[in-house]
Amino acid sequence: MRSFTELAKDFYYNTSPDGYEAYHALKEIFGPETQKGKILDHLIKEEKGMDGPIHF
Repeated sequence: MRSFTELAKDFYYNTSPDGYEAYHALKEIFGPETQKGKILDHLIKEEKGMDGPIHF
């Protein structure tokens, strides 16, 4: 599923400047209980973790 992860990230980063929630849109298509849905859950959590401040 590595290629799906890469495609999902690419889609997210290309659409996020426009305010499009690509991960959530993909999750609606694939559903929460599929392997792709679980990958999207991980990517959503990963992205939320990047929103916070960076501590040194």
